[in-house]
This record gives sequence, structure tokens and C-alpha cells, in this order.
Amino acid sequence: MPNLKGEKVTLRALEPSDAAAAQAWINDPEFCRYLRDISFPFSLRAEQEWIESQVAADGEGSYTFGIEAEDRALIGTIGLHRISYKDGHAGMGVGIGVPEYRGRGYGTDAISTLLRFCFGDLRLHKVWLEVDCGNDRAIRCYERIGFRREGVMRDHSYKDKRYRDYYLMSILDREFKGWRPKPAAGNGNGKAANGKKVNGGKADGQGNGRKGKTTRVPARRSSPRK
Repeated sequence: MPNLKGEKVTLRALEPSDAAAAQAWINDPEFCRYLRDISFPFSLRAEQEWIESQVAADGEGSYTFGIEAEDRALIGTIGLHRISYKDGHAGMGVGIGVPEYRGRGYGTDAISTLLRFCFGDLRLHKVWLEVDCGNDRAIRCYERIGFRREGVMRDHSYKDKRYRDYYLMSILDREFKGWRPKPAAGNGNGKAANGKKVNGGKADGQGNGRKGKTTRVPARRSSPRK
């Protein structure tokens, strides 16, 4: 599949050469401040293996992208996990790893670009995420885009010697202002121009209309981050 283009960022496939940058982020205390699953240093080999696992899982219940700025610098990662093509929803996680790019709209553009992919190419109906209730900057970003708080998961994470609450937030396709539905390829009667019945299955992002497996992404990337 081609890269996903936003106004400020490009979402591209992760490469083995990205491991060193990703390792630096994941071992940065500020980056990991709100990540509930990171409690020990990661080696370069461990990060290489994580990237390999994400590439192998792409399209089969998950997608993971590197976030590239206009200057071609890799500044973070974003992805989908626990995709249910049957029910039309997926979880999302995002993180801007380079401090100089935080608070400048790159995370917002990355999320908006991913949502257009979700609601357009994948034909999902809902995207959800979990976020630490103390992560005010990320929460403001999500709410600007259109995410709503569905509820509070009490004592959902234990970090820094205390339990922490998490918000469950979500956005529906009709609530996302950055997306408009594409017209159907058929002629209005459920058939394509050649008279064949249009496939009603959920797309897997590769145009074959098949339903993907639900494969759980390693927990590290299931934690939303900004």
C-alpha cells in the first residue's frame, strides 16, 4: 500500500533502520511517562524484534506506521490494533518520540491522516483509545479531533508506586470532520458497472475485500501516546 500523506506528516512502513531511533524514544523517561507497559530499558535487538513483529502483523489485525515529518525525519509511531472487521472498530496508539516536534501539530495531523485511512480505505465505523487521565496534552489533542470520553477505567495501571485511572475515548466516522464518505463504486443498486454484485465484506487495506484476522498487537503499542 502507498504511504499515507497528511498536511505535515507522512505515515510510512517501519524499516529495520528505524530501530535505533525507536530505541532512544522508548528509553526516554519523558516519552514513557504515560505508557503503562514500559517499566524497564529496551535493547536495540529488542526494538528490532518489535519492528519485525509489527511488519509481519500489518494487515492481519493491526497496522503500524512510522511518522515522518516534512524534513523526512522519523519522529514517532502510530498504529491500529485489535481491528475487528466484523464489528467495524479498532484501537489506536500514537507517540511523538522527538521532543522538538511535540506540541506543534504533528501528532494531530498523524491521527487525522490515520483516521482518514480507517474510515475510508478500511471502512471502519469506530476508532477507540485508552489514555491516562493525567495526560492533559494528549486528551486535548484527541478532543480537538473529535474523540469523546466513553468512561473511566479505574485503577487501570500501576506506575510510579500508585494506581492510575484511564479514559476510554472513541470517535465514530460521522464525528470526524476530516473525512467524507467516498461514493460507492456501483450504480446504486448494489452492483458494479459490470453488473456483478458488489462485495460487502470489510476491506483489509489491500483492495481484496476479505475480512482480516484479529491478532493482538504486543501491548507496548496498545497504549495511546502523544
